[in-house]
Amino acid sequence: TAAAATPTTAVPAPMEGVVAGGRAPTTTALTSSSTARPVYTLPDGRTIQLGFEHLRSSEVLFQPALLGSRGVGMVDMLCDVLKVCDGDRDGGSLRALGDFVLGMGGSSQLPGLGERLVHDLRHRLPTRQREVYVSCLHQAERWHAAWVGGSILACLPSFVDNNFVSRAEYEEVGPLAISKRCC
Repeated sequence: TAAAATPTTAVPAPMEGVVAGGRAPTTTALTSSSTARPVYTLPDGRTIQLGFEHLRSSEVLFQPALLGSRGVGMVDMLCDVLKVCDGDRDGGSLRALGDFVLGMGGSSQLPGLGERLVHDLRHRLPTRQREVYVSCLHQAERWHAAWVGGSILACLPSFVDNNFVSRAEYEEVGPLAISKRCC
């Protein structure tokens, strides 16, 4: 799959990686012929060259409407959180919390994501008094963080005992054994 592919050529700086720089208001803006078409090598050795798809797939994080979703984008959610944090008039921990955004998980691996978040937050919150610092972790372990976390969780005896139905239990109780665990 293309998700497992690794780029074989560098993407030009004006494009800021696979996250389109600045706000792309329409799909037309994502189909610009001036953007380079990166070449990716698939795990089986074949290479593919993508058009605007490599931008559009990540743009959905910012504009879910591109897929017909009614949800709000990442920047909209962050703006809501920052407004709550800025509303802490006592200068408590909530106020300081809104100054730092830490990107984690698979989507944080998108090149240019941090820069795009900062750009869009500045655009959406121009009257905010303090700068928002955005950092996306660039550690090798993050490629496998979900798998590592899942394997640690699955090794916990309490997780296994409370969330799985043994064959013997299923044969004894039947489908109600599953309902007992899920409901």
